[in-house]
Amino acid sequence: MSWRLGPVVFVGWSLFVWGTRLRNIASDGELAGFELVWRTSLAVALFGFALLAGAALIAERFSARVSRTQLRGPIAALAGLTVFTWVLRGISIALADHSAAFVAVHLVLAVVSIGLAAWAWKSLTTKLKNAMMQSARDGDQPGKASDTMPSSTSKFTRASS
Repeated sequence: MSWRLGPVVFVGWSLFVWGTRLRNIASDGELAGFELVWRTSLAVALFGFALLAGAALIAERFSARVSRTQLRGPIAALAGLTVFTWVLRGISIALADHSAAFVAVHLVLAVVSIGLAAWAWKSLTTKLKNAMMQSARDGDQPGKASDTMPSSTSKFTRASS
């Protein structure tokens, strides 16, 4: 399984969730003032971070000038903001006067979002850690091999020789 699957699924999910949230805000005629500004700002920020992380994933995939280490920043920002937002929103939604169905749906959204954030971060950092360890074993200079991942075939070739 590719290390990219976690980050790609997480970014796609985030775009879906926060794009839907923006659509819901736009269609809610009762929101006004601070509530409208706050909810819109939060959704735009998360949607924007998801776009940034998605652009970084695309750039890393198709450009030799973008490394996996550079991908950590956008994914970390989106993951951190996702966890922070859903922990706070989950608590506030659960404690507010909402129907049980509303609370259940939002707690499921929170759990899935936090789980995907953790998966994306673990996928990315595990791959980077493995590449740095391989680089150290190969005696490469810092800053060179840590930006590129060894292919799986080179690992097996080295082990068999």
